Amino acid sequence: MSVLPKLTQRQVVVQITEHCNGSCPQCGMSIAHKTLRRVAELPVMTAVVHRAAELQAQAISFTGGEPFLHRPLLLYLLHEARTVGIRYTRTGTNGFLFTRRDDPAFEARMHGLAEGLTSAGLRNLWISLDSADPDVHERQRGLPGVVAGIEADLPVFAEHGLYPAANLAVNRHMGRRWLAPLAEVGEATFGAAAAQAAREFFARAIELGFTMANLCYPMDFPARHGNVDGPPGHDAPGRVVYAATSGDASVSFTVTERPCSIEPWPLWSPRCARASGSSPRSRRSRHSHVRTSRRRRRATAAAAATRSPAVVGATTSS
Repeated sequence: MSVLPKLTQRQVVVQITEHCNGSCPQCGMSIAHKTLRRVAELPVMTAVVHRAAELQAQAISFTGGEPFLHRPLLLYLLHEARTVGIRYTRTGTNGFLFTRRDDPAFEARMHGLAEGLTSAGLRNLWISLDSADPDVHERQRGLPGVVAGIEADLPVFAEHGLYPAANLAVNRHMGRRWLAPLAEVGEATFGAAAAQAAREFFARAIELGFTMANLCYPMDFPARHGNVDGPPGHDAPGRVVYAATSGDASVSFTVTERPCSIEPWPLWSPRCARASGSSPRSRRSRHSHVRTSRRRRRATAAAAATRSPAVVGATTSS
């Protein structure tokens, strides 16, 4: 059997399961979808990890589904990756383990979880956070009480040297108000509303105790396949290899919306000049700063670990 026959990226993303207990609208593997649920075979996953190391991958991410539904397998793979020399080991969770905050054993369970992850050699952990409004996040995920549990758990993880990142799949609920479509409100209003939603989200993440955040669009086919005015990937040819895709309105952005919904936050986008209201001089200055920052990031191994991943899905029926 051949796994990872060619690797040009520095990060490998490994899907270990399609099992999930969340109702997330941005994911085709949520419990709302009727689909085949599988978990990876240990020999196949071990071979993937070893092959990634042979090809000098610097980072490996284990994802799902919800990886923590198969914690023994996850911990084994994290440990195996570090053992064979992969420096950056990553995984994430929807946070279901942080519910039941009022359970007297909650803190002890969190210490045990943190100890297990650090012993396995975990480098980076992300925790999903969809909105600045806790009620919206918990309703979307189907995990009541999870936000309070995350807030209580972050200091526990910090005691063990773990500093999780808030993981935002960009969506129209990320602020405290619904982000109306650009076609309805216009480019300038849409860009300003997206920037405000981002500020509200980051403020909430900081209040909870996060010190880092990851941003991504929910997975779908790239817009370059030809779909301009509808949700990206709607008419794209090809074959889906990762089922975490969705056409839900809350996570669907047109090609025109995408640069305006994310780039005005820290950067300047030519397409969104009217939304940012920046002058040509300030645009050049900020763009130069971005290029300089990117060069510095590329000079570090950590930046190399964030480059485009190779996605591996090797699963079997459970």
